[in-house]
Amino acid sequence: MCAARSWLHDEVVKKAVLDYLNNIPNGKVTPKAIQKQINNTIFLELSIKPKQPLSIQTAQQWLIKLGW
Repeated sequence: MCAARSWLHDEVVKKAVLDYLNNIPNGKVTPKAIQKQINNTIFLELSIKPKQPLSIQTAQQWLIKLGW
């Protein structure tokens, strides 16, 4: 069984997430905050319609992968 490809592999999504992270105070970076931003803003702005919203667990994994 093949793992699903992460939206984080999309350079446009990755840049949007990093831009958001770089523009909020360090103490405000939480999995919940990034999950909300991705689902409610980034995906909408990029016209991305995922099958399911990004989960908190995935948001946490993305933060780790991005060095946060």
